[in-house]
Amino acid sequence: MNRIFIDKTKEPEDFRDYEIEDPDRSRNDKTYFNIKFPEVEGIDLPSVFFDENGYELNKIVIPKDTTEIQINGFCLPLEDFRAVRTAKAFNENNSFMLVYYDGLDQNGDNHAKNPEGLHGIAFAESVKEWFLNRLRNWSFKWSFKILKSKLRKFNIRTEIFAYNKKHWIKSWVKNSESDRYYIVDIETETY
Repeated sequence: MNRIFIDKTKEPEDFRDYEIEDPDRSRNDKTYFNIKFPEVEGIDLPSVFFDENGYELNKIVIPKDTTEIQINGFCLPLEDFRAVRTAKAFNENNSFMLVYYDGLDQNGDNHAKNPEGLHGIAFAESVKEWFLNRLRNWSFKWSFKILKSKLRKFNIRTEIFAYNKKHWIKSWVKNSESDRYYIVDIETETY
């Protein structure tokens, strides 16, 4: 998953000059997320369900308007085999099986280790803030006219401040109106 990390210490770019009086505002259309790992015999890979109140592992009843994220891979558990730390293989042909590798030690032994946060509660805690933001935020859409030279300091990854909220840009379309001006259709999400 390619998460967008938001640097909360950095101030967003001031975008208030490009606000319009009444933009389209709506609650995010996502109400639930369920992150599902493959079912593999002999290993516990709990699914993680998010709603705007938090998360739950292995939720039994999943609402039908849930956005399901299928992760078709998992980190192999580690075992000691003949005094060497190694990954335990599973007969699972349909999943991507990973081993976190950290080189060899001076004896040539594998330094395989699985850091915290790959499955279960540690994983849920590591992505909780991101998913709760996705469930609680607002979407804004508006169009504005801007000098081409002024738009150069912004890009699709720019975090902006508009309508008294911090936003990240979800999408934008720049249409050239003249040699000097763009008409920009922009969609943002608050954070």
